[in-house]
Amino acid sequence: MNAACDPVTGEVLGILEEYVGQREPRMAAPELATRASGLTSSFLRGKSLDEDKVRNVLTRADCIVAHNAGFDRRMLTSLYPWAGNLKNWKCSLNDIKWETEVRMPETNLQALLAEHGIKTEEAHRARSDALGMLQLLSRRHAGKTLLAQLMGW
Repeated sequence: MNAACDPVTGEVLGILEEYVGQREPRMAAPELATRASGLTSSFLRGKSLDEDKVRNVLTRADCIVAHNAGFDRRMLTSLYPWAGNLKNWKCSLNDIKWETEVRMPETNLQALLAEHGIKTEEAHRARSDALGMLQLLSRRHAGKTLLAQLMGW
């Protein structure tokens, strides 16, 4: 998902483009992952991501924001080696001082969304989590949006 943001205020101006897809995993998904996401092996069977769409969305982005970006970057690069060249990653888990400045003891995405009253359609699903994260980063703390703090604006 690519979103336009005001680099002065940190306000999210809108979603420019998005791509959502599923793929059949290379190995059986752990039961915990299936319970969390609702995605079963039978649902994912035969599905694959459109690499051209993935590449277009990611290479046009000025930066990539992920909650636990190190994990997401490793997963993406394991699927698409070219993704290792994507340089400007921001980690909303580690680069925002949730515990010390925002005063949030739980830093997993679902806990942060719940604490801020942000409801998502489906937890642990890419589109819902991304939309929830956009809402969360639009919240103000200490006079600026969390996005502005994350980006260093």
